[in-house]
Amino acid sequence: MLRRWRRGGRRGAGSRAAASPPAGVGGGGRGAGWWQQAQLALELESKEEGRRSAAAALMVRLLCSPEAEVADHYPDLTKVALQRFKDVAAPIRLQMLDAATRLMADAIPPVQEQVQALATERLSDPDERVRCAALRIVCELGQRPEVSMTRASLNAVAGRLKDVKLSVRKEAASGCMTLFRTAAGLLAKGGLPDELDVSVLAYPARLAAAALSDPELRSHVFVLLHSPGLVPLNTPPAAAARVWAGVWAECEATGRDALLRLLRCKAELAGEVARLLGHTRRLRAASKAPEPDEQQLASFKRRQAR
Repeated sequence: MLRRWRRGGRRGAGSRAAASPPAGVGGGGRGAGWWQQAQLALELESKEEGRRSAAAALMVRLLCSPEAEVADHYPDLTKVALQRFKDVAAPIRLQMLDAATRLMADAIPPVQEQVQALATERLSDPDERVRCAALRIVCELGQRPEVSMTRASLNAVAGRLKDVKLSVRKEAASGCMTLFRTAAGLLAKGGLPDELDVSVLAYPARLAAAALSDPELRSHVFVLLHSPGLVPLNTPPAAAARVWAGVWAECEATGRDALLRLLRCKAELAGEVARLLGHTRRLRAASKAPEPDEQQLASFKRRQAR
C-alpha cells in the first residue's frame, strides 16, 4: 500500500516535487494513488484488530517521514489514522500512545497538536492500562519546552489523583511531581515559559491534600514530596524562595494548609538529617582516634579514684 509514492518520496529527499502525491490524488481524479489511499483507509477501519494495528503502525512510520509529506497530501487518511487513538481495542490505543512521543518529535506541527490533544483525551479512557500510559506520555511531553501545557491539560492530569484505580492515582502523583520539578527548575532559572501554565505550581499542595484524604496513596505521595530536589539542590536561596512564593500564590486556602504542613515536615526532617549527620561525623572521628596506652589508662583510673 502506498508503495508508489513512498518510493517517490525517498527518491527526492531534497525536492518537494519528488514527494508530491500520485496522479489522481488531490486533483479530483481516481488514479492508482486514490486506490492505494482508499485501501489503507479500509485497513485502518477493518473489523480485524490485527489489520488495524498493522495499518496504524505503517501510518505512524509515514507520518514521521519528512520526505513523504503524508499529512499534507493525505489529510483525510491522516485523520482516519489518528482516530486509532480512540480504537475500540485497548491494545491499539496503547500502541498509538506508545507512538505519540515519536509523532511529537517527527511529525509536522498540525499533527503534533492533534496527537497531544488525543493523548490527553485518553486520560479518561475506560481501560486502566491506557489511562496509566496516557499519564506517562502527557507528563513526558509536558517537560518539553516546545509543548504547550494548558491549565485544562494540567487539571486533567491532577484529576487522575481521584481515579478509582490505585495504579492510576500513583501514576498521576508521579506525573504531577515530574511536571512540578521541571517547572521549579525553570522558575529558579528565570521564569516559566508561555507554553507551561502557572497552575503547575499548585501541584505540591494538591498532592499533599490528596495524601491526607487517600490512605492508599499516602505513602507514595510522602515519598515523592519528602524526597530531595523539589527545587533543584544547587538553587540559590533567593531563587528557591521565588519558587515557593509562586507555589503559595497558586494554592487555594485548603491547599495552603496542606502546603504549610508539608513545609513544616520538610523543615523538621532536614533538622533530623542534620543532627544524624553530626552524630555520624563524631562517631567516625572517634573511631579514627589512637588507642590510649597503659600510662594514659592508669592516669585516667587515678583521676577517677579521686
